Amino acid sequence: MDSNPLLVNALDLEGWADTQEAKGVFPEFMRRLLAQTPGVSNINIRAREGTAAPGWDGTATSDGSSFLPKGELRFEFGTNRHPKSKADEDYNKRAEQIVGKSDEIFVFATPRNWAGAAEWSKQRSSEKKFASVEAFDAHRLEGWLQSLPAVHYWISEQLGKSVSGAQTLTSWWEEFQGHLKPKAQIPAEFHVAGREEAQQRTIRLLEQRSPYFTIQASWCDDALSFLYAAFKEGDVDALHKTLVVHNGEAWQRLTECSSSLILVPLFEDPNFRLADRNGHTVIRVLGENWISNEADSTVVLPKIRRDIGTNVLLKMPDIDSAEAYALAGLAVRNMATFYQSLSRERVNSGWARGKIATKILAPLVLVGAWEAWNSDDLGNIAEFIGVGEDEINEALEELIDTYSLDPPFVMSGGVWRLVDPLNAAKLLLPRLTEEYLVRWDEYVQRVLLCEDTMEGLSFAELVLAQLRGEHPPVSSDLREHCARGLALAAATCDAVPMRAGSVSNRIDSIVSNLLNSAFQDDTGRVLLRLSAFLPLIAEASPSVFLEFIENDLSRGEPVTACLFRREKSSFFGWSSSIHDLLIALECLCWSRVSFGRAARLLVKLANLAPDNKEAELCLNSSVKVLVGWAKLSAGDCDDKVAVLKWALEEYSNVGWQLLEKVLLSEQVFPVPYEPLYRDWQVEKRQTSEGERGEYVRKVLIEAVCFAECAADHWMSLLGVLDYVSPDDRSMLVEEFRNAVNRSNWKADEVLEVYLYAVTFVCRHQTHSQASRVLSAEDLQTIIDVMSDMEPCDDPRRFAWLFTDEIEISIDGLAMWDSGFSDALREKRAEAIVVVLSGGLDQLSVLVGYVKDPYCVGQLLADFSSSAIDSEMFVWLERESSALREAAIAYIRSIARKQNSEWAFSILKSDSLSLECKQRFVAALPAEKEYWEVVGSFGNLLVQAYWENISVVSIEDENRAEGVGHLLEQGFYARAINLLGWMLYEGQDLAVSQVVEALSRLGGSSNHLGDSFLSSNVAELLKWLEQEDFENSALPVLEFKFFDYVFHHEPSKALYHFLGNDPDNFVSLVQSVYSADDKRIPEELRSVYKQRCWSVLNNWQYLPGLRDDGSIDGEHLVKWVNCVRTRFNADSCERDYDGQIGEVLACSPDGKDGTWPAEEVRVILETLKNSRLEAGMIRGRLNRRGVSSRGVFDGGVQEVALAERYREHSHRMNARWPRTAGILWGLAEDYEREAFREDVEAEQRGSQE
Repeated sequence: MDSNPLLVNALDLEGWADTQEAKGVFPEFMRRLLAQTPGVSNINIRAREGTAAPGWDGTATSDGSSFLPKGELRFEFGTNRHPKSKADEDYNKRAEQIVGKSDEIFVFATPRNWAGAAEWSKQRSSEKKFASVEAFDAHRLEGWLQSLPAVHYWISEQLGKSVSGAQTLTSWWEEFQGHLKPKAQIPAEFHVAGREEAQQRTIRLLEQRSPYFTIQASWCDDALSFLYAAFKEGDVDALHKTLVVHNGEAWQRLTECSSSLILVPLFEDPNFRLADRNGHTVIRVLGENWISNEADSTVVLPKIRRDIGTNVLLKMPDIDSAEAYALAGLAVRNMATFYQSLSRERVNSGWARGKIATKILAPLVLVGAWEAWNSDDLGNIAEFIGVGEDEINEALEELIDTYSLDPPFVMSGGVWRLVDPLNAAKLLLPRLTEEYLVRWDEYVQRVLLCEDTMEGLSFAELVLAQLRGEHPPVSSDLREHCARGLALAAATCDAVPMRAGSVSNRIDSIVSNLLNSAFQDDTGRVLLRLSAFLPLIAEASPSVFLEFIENDLSRGEPVTACLFRREKSSFFGWSSSIHDLLIALECLCWSRVSFGRAARLLVKLANLAPDNKEAELCLNSSVKVLVGWAKLSAGDCDDKVAVLKWALEEYSNVGWQLLEKVLLSEQVFPVPYEPLYRDWQVEKRQTSEGERGEYVRKVLIEAVCFAECAADHWMSLLGVLDYVSPDDRSMLVEEFRNAVNRSNWKADEVLEVYLYAVTFVCRHQTHSQASRVLSAEDLQTIIDVMSDMEPCDDPRRFAWLFTDEIEISIDGLAMWDSGFSDALREKRAEAIVVVLSGGLDQLSVLVGYVKDPYCVGQLLADFSSSAIDSEMFVWLERESSALREAAIAYIRSIARKQNSEWAFSILKSDSLSLECKQRFVAALPAEKEYWEVVGSFGNLLVQAYWENISVVSIEDENRAEGVGHLLEQGFYARAINLLGWMLYEGQDLAVSQVVEALSRLGGSSNHLGDSFLSSNVAELLKWLEQEDFENSALPVLEFKFFDYVFHHEPSKALYHFLGNDPDNFVSLVQSVYSADDKRIPEELRSVYKQRCWSVLNNWQYLPGLRDDGSIDGEHLVKWVNCVRTRFNADSCERDYDGQIGEVLACSPDGKDGTWPAEEVRVILETLKNSRLEAGMIRGRLNRRGVSSRGVFDGGVQEVALAERYREHSHRMNARWPRTAGILWGLAEDYEREAFREDVEAEQRGSQE
């Protein structure tokens, strides 16, 4: 290649050698020269400062070339002013290490001009220490560079040479990014976000040495950026030899070079033949307006994936997730506009001028987005704009053609939407005339207040209506963007000078009209209709919005209360609309002007809430804007304290709950809803320790003042001790002592505070090493106060001992400590003794109060006496469940200590009522000796015993007999659970018992919703399939429990039965289609019909399929023919052949690895029945089930399936044409599904 005077020469290298940069970059320079020289391998060059470490600066293997000798090359580098001295030093050091003669080649390289380099290498070679010695100075390197243009351009760029005509791809990227604002440098990987397949194909085309291929995107610079990112991640060597060529002169010079390059021409009509002849790869980058004639060698880039792009942008400095998500959405809509929004200087777009801008574009900004196919929406828009639908579409399409790199609107997923709403609004809204503002008011009222014909439908009714093709008169998308238009226009009034007063007043008027209509309707229907748009309406006109809400809440029966009604239907059930109002108020809390009013309204809503669940929602919104650990609203410390103080004064109960939540809030609370367009300039950040401490101290002062001596408030304040600073803890503990000393609490209040304090102390004693534990002095203060206030005459003071063991501490021991159990039992026993000393009435008071009365009953058995025995029988007949539970524990413990004779004597007594005896036997242990005792006293007691027995406590050897008793008494669910336990334990089961238990379970059982029972049913059915598959009852049982067991498994016996009995299969199908099946009792018809449908819809078995996976083709043909014969006898026109097709869809793959099996293909080719084939397609599609995918994945899965089925169809076409048609139909179905998924993903990705 001829020398290019604009590129680096030997003199430039000499001058560069004097710089500090050269020392670090020179090794990389040498690595690139070696990497791009043909025949060089095993390259290992130390980077930058690594050359100062021991060992060679570099090594490589050369096959020999015009610049490098053949052999093992060993490099030393030097950039200092005296290359000979450095060369001698390096040579001598290496030569000393050689014994005899090395077969390696010593190479010294320097960017300096060294006149004696050739003579030096000749002299050193003659010493025979190395195979040869070479010296590369600046002049020799210049010659080498001229053969490697990619390296030549790279080092020229590194040295700051003003090259022209071509540049490295890396240089192009850096230059491209250089136009962006500071801190707005986009990570290269952004351009491969969600384009992994395109990236892999690009690298593959390169590896296949394709001489020419194309990268096509909607914008050329996006395609080039993608190429840079793809090479940077996937092939760095390719990146280093890629040159972007700007003109024909540079192209001519570079294509004549003998070394292989990757050339990207950015000018028209490059000579591809010349590049191909010299072994170069050409990559053309095209925009969407170009059409490539070579699809096989064209990589068409999809839009980036919004979710992945967002994560990449989050790596940039000073960008939060909301901004990253918004920017990624802009890039999805239009990559060129995305870059324009980040550039240092943004040029006003041409489309913002002229007649179309005023007549069509400016009002369309207020519309925002609409479905291109929705004629109702288009009619509303056309009425607002004042021009026809066709004129709107033609104008937008013309603008896209004219301004393809920066259009105002873009069609994305079948929806016209603004590319950059804020920019378009700033440019176009100032052009709005008064006429359009008046029509805008009418348009907003018409769209947002339009009555929805599908309002109030349940989720199921809504789905059915959609299936019938019904839809609301105005789409939800149009309504959403109509409301967005209000907020966008309001934000634009803040940002640019225009008819600010006129537009701003018009927005206030529109919002006032909307809310006036909503609050004049006492039924609340209009407000509910507007609820989803309240956040945008609030953002558009904060003061008007707040005034309406304030006025309404001051009424006796506010309309706002309707938002608490659970009238929103979804797949997950019913929900209320109050969330919409809450986030509207959260949004306004970002405004310094609106913070106080909005925050107070949140508290008022919590007070208005009809139940605790809704109140909790309101309080959580309040907490978001009042937390002290972060700045998440416009309110400062004093503002937030003022809101809390007001809440305590006006709504004491709600205010106290809010104060508690604020003090207990951790640093994981969600961020309040933020405005979509308004920039209220609040810096979201975590507060400093000092700021948080000041806020918490002020809140605590208000809390202490408000609490005074209220017992419940002080229990709450003890609960926040863990969440405040040590100084604040000490202050609160001291105030607690003062409150107790001043208090005049009732006995129950004293008890509650005492027990709370005991639990608090236990927790701190068992977690003494925790970071939030109280100081020893503060803890001792609480212990002293607790001791002084202990209610010594109240037996309930021991309740803390009879709760969850994890909450208890005994002398500093926790439940995980050695000796804890013994210490706890001893402490509990002491408490029982003390309480018993006060009489049995005192004991009943304790039992009625404790969390674990069973534990009290167990311990009481150690103190048994005739008096206690008598009391326990009294407790058995009480209504108190706590007393009955304690009595049961006592009886069970005594029975285990005594023998069955004790139980016999109790039951023999005439002093106990029948009900008391029934409860007594229910408490007896599961040991067999009690079965006979209870059995001798009549069936009523026997039933009470077996109804309550713990089946897992029955001894192993007695379980089979126990099953028999349970079956005899009609407790089939308990029998099944016992059989399931036996199966789990590996015990032998009796088929007859299993079949009987499963057969009888049903109408007599109320346990069909029990998941434990369901699991046991499934396991027992599986066991029956293994033990007695041919049992005639098994198919019936599997049908019975088909919808009851998880995933309808097991069901093999059922499908095997139906696959061998055409008559029963036909009967099953006819039951589904029959309007009135007389064979089934009327009360069971709907359940039976649903069960039949479920069996058919989940069909799993191909008739004739053997256990080894082979198919009995003769049986299958016979079954199909028999079923068709019986169906043909049915005079009703039904798609019975389609049902057969769905069964055949269960076929395994054939011997050739392709679905369906050959035996099924024979039937298809024989019958040539289109209904059956359609059923097969339907069945195959249904068998796929629900697929899971990322929000922005689109139809990737379906595309792969379509390609596979199409390939299989081609493979079968000659021999099995009807089967091939089915496969082709599946491919088409999946392609349609892929398109639908792609459209939905694109819509989600391009939303604002």
